[in-house]
Amino acid sequence: HLQTDAFTLSFYHTLGQIPGMMLASGLIDLAGRKRLVIIGFGGGSIALMFLSSTAKSIHSTGKDIADGMYSVVVLGLACFYSIFLSIGWLSIECLSTESFPTRVRSTGRGVCVASGRIAGFSVQFMYGYFINQNEISTMLAMASALAVFGVIVACQTTDTTNVDLQDHWDNGKGADETFDYDANGVDKIPPKSTSFADKKHKI
Repeated sequence: HLQTDAFTLSFYHTLGQIPGMMLASGLIDLAGRKRLVIIGFGGGSIALMFLSSTAKSIHSTGKDIADGMYSVVVLGLACFYSIFLSIGWLSIECLSTESFPTRVRSTGRGVCVASGRIAGFSVQFMYGYFINQNEISTMLAMASALAVFGVIVACQTTDTTNVDLQDHWDNGKGADETFDYDANGVDKIPPKSTSFADKKHKI
């Protein structure tokens, strides 16, 4: 029933996320966040480009996606895309969170998540237009190009793998003291003295 059951195709596509999550979890500290983001979006872009070519071939030949060979090819490419997508997004979740200083990390992460949700909601209107115009290959090609843009942006980021986050609240400063972070998120203002002699002098 693989050729005709859309729910089965969707199930196998979603099932492809499991190996992607396992690979990302096992390699996130070995290969590094930045490298996995590049691999994830790069592999996803390649899979989308092949899907675009396949969709164009199906459209030009007038065949249905339920035809034996095409259904297997589309399912395989969709699963590969799902694997790479899981690797890329799980890695960028970790990288983006660790890129913010501690005192604004929750806010920064929240802004990133909200922006992603808004983009995911808005793009559905564009996808709907292309599907109504039977331009699925164009839609997939555009998604592939955006994934390439993601690779380019990832190459410009700073990898946080095995990098200590120096901006801790327990570095000798109180909550009412001033922090000034450099480009690496390290506080440039030294903490006030908290030695016993200093406290005795204040008393």
